[in-house]
Amino acid sequence: MKRLLNPLLLLMASAPEADKKLDLLMYALQATNESVKNIKNGIDTFQATLVKMASNEPGPDREDDTTASEKTETPPEPDPAIKMPSASDFPGQ
Repeated sequence: MKRLLNPLLLLMASAPEADKKLDLLMYALQATNESVKNIKNGIDTFQATLVKMASNEPGPDREDDTTASEKTETPPEPDPAIKMPSASDFPGQ
């Protein structure tokens, strides 16, 4: 590897404006590196959010926190908001 880099470095040193081209290459590589890091962090955050949401929601194969006896009991029916009159409310009939 070292044998390959020595002639390459010698050619680059003799080329005009090699420093400017290398600086541009360095900036492009740094921007690419930052972009890859941001994308990776975004994917990790998205995955963590999905895992958290999936653990909070009961699925078809998971039961929620209620037991079987609580599921079979039916809650009492609430009193109706409007009470219909019965036959005893009308005298004389």
